[in-house]
Amino acid sequence: MNIIFLDFDGVINSEGFFVARSRNMQGLRMINIDVNNEEDDRIQWYMWQINPYNLDILREIIEETSSSVIVISSWKNLIRFDRVSKELIKLGIPIIGRTYDQGSNRGFGIKEYLKDNEVDSYIIIDDEIFRDYDEELLAHLVKTEFINGLTLKEKEKALKILKRK
Repeated sequence: MNIIFLDFDGVINSEGFFVARSRNMQGLRMINIDVNNEEDDRIQWYMWQINPYNLDILREIIEETSSSVIVISSWKNLIRFDRVSKELIKLGIPIIGRTYDQGSNRGFGIKEYLKDNEVDSYIIIDDEIFRDYDEELLAHLVKTEFINGLTLKEKEKALKILKRK
């Protein structure tokens, strides 16, 4: 089984996307995750929107490598995460679970998942490097930049890592 450990902010959305959207650029496509517009103290409404460009690249990686997704994003701790997860599954992201960590020890959650599950190959797509990312995890990291999110450049690295056994 191939696994993509996926962060959300800075991967399937980005600062550039938020800025462009806030300027109400005509024709800007966006995917709005329907969370019934309820307020959540820990995340603003605009953060529930996903950049279709970043999402398309993620889907391409998934399709080319037959990968499934484990969520490592802090979104996994939000009250409505199950709703967000279901919406992303409808959009073609095969989310099969999430890690269980406290956020600041994201590497621990990934290591626990790897220990408890049979994984052939994996990548971590994240815009941050956490203190507990050791050499092994760093060798599987596809680091994005918050300004652009997941781009074609990172796609190539992701494919290279996932296709090596």
